[in-house]
Amino acid sequence: MRPLYILVFLAPLIALYEYGSVRWLSQPGFEVKLSAQELLGQFFRTFGVVGIHLPAVALVVVLMVMHLMSRDSWRIRPTVPVVMAAESMLWAAPLLVLALLLGRAAAAELGPDAPLERLPLMGRFTVALGAGLYEEMLFRLIGMNLVHALALHLLRTPETQARWLAVVVTAVAFAMLHDLSGLSSGQRIGIRVYLMAAGVFFGVVYLVRGFGIVVGAHAFYDLAVLTLLEREGG
Repeated sequence: MRPLYILVFLAPLIALYEYGSVRWLSQPGFEVKLSAQELLGQFFRTFGVVGIHLPAVALVVVLMVMHLMSRDSWRIRPTVPVVMAAESMLWAAPLLVLALLLGRAAAAELGPDAPLERLPLMGRFTVALGAGLYEEMLFRLIGMNLVHALALHLLRTPETQARWLAVVVTAVAFAMLHDLSGLSSGQRIGIRVYLMAAGVFFGVVYLVRGFGIVVGAHAFYDLAVLTLLEREGG
């Protein structure tokens, strides 16, 4: 849960997504913009700051500042990021099992907002990494801490209730971010409920195991879903 370990663990994911977003998600006919990344970009634009890679830079800077403020050691044990990756896979497993039980259509909508069927495999890989990074940055790292602070200091909510309020509020926002307009009303309701449950799950993982693990779990979940979609579609 230390910021430096989180940064070391996430750095390859950030680099791969930023490269992949230019290489595979910006080609004519395959343009994909993640909703969470767009919202983060709009937030920065309100302060007059513009840049295609700005959310990635901001994430790295925040983690570095957190590390400097913690005055923790700069020494890294190489086994820790490997263990973090393995733990992330384990946390992703329950959501993946439930998505498979719900069927292919539900699993597709539980992935990031993108025209997945026409993306090449590397494009899907890139989308999965971006969703894990920037949806968790938006809803957990920023959203949960903001709701928690407002509940604690403005509403004078006790600590435990403030944490659960942050989990629930961001889970609802997470569910509403996904575009389900192409589905019937019955399908939308069921998938919204699942997305809210997934948001609660990710919120609990964030509270218990920190930002690095929840990003890894989200990314591995989406990678597994998109790999299954590719296998079924191929």
